[in-house]
Amino acid sequence: DLADPSGPNLSPEPDGAPDWVVMCAAVTRQGDCARDPETSYRINVTNTLALVRRFHACGSRILFLSSTFVLAGDRPAAPPDAPYAPVGPYGAQKAEAERALLDLGAGVAVCRIGKVAHAAMPPVPEWIAAARTGARAQAFQDYYLAPVSIPFTAEVLARIIARGCEGVLQATSD
Repeated sequence: DLADPSGPNLSPEPDGAPDWVVMCAAVTRQGDCARDPETSYRINVTNTLALVRRFHACGSRILFLSSTFVLAGDRPAAPPDAPYAPVGPYGAQKAEAERALLDLGAGVAVCRIGKVAHAAMPPVPEWIAAARTGARAQAFQDYYLAPVSIPFTAEVLARIIARGCEGVLQATSD
């Protein structure tokens, strides 16, 4: 449990560590990270790093799902080596975790991915309902979003593993 203040209690099996550990557990809601920065930091940074370091030390390769929120988002198609400019506590936590994981060296891939969206995620149901009735949908005026689907995300992660990628990779929709 990454929320456990005593730290995660999961370790590699005695007969060997997995080839890859895909680390996607996190507190991802901006509001949750702002309301309870201590708990979200423990989950997103402290215990994530403790768990990942344990597996990496046993030879597992690491695939860490990060976020485009580690960058300011003020320019399109920012390169992977763009300077960190985190957005909010969540972005700052992901940036800190990225730095620490990349310091582990070989065998670490960081995938910065856009917002993973699905049809039940607000405000998508309202937009779908409006489209079906011909009504006008209320969109964001001050929020830029490049959502990605769950299948897209799974395909990206599978390709990273299949190709044995390392370093920082970025994936979002066009």
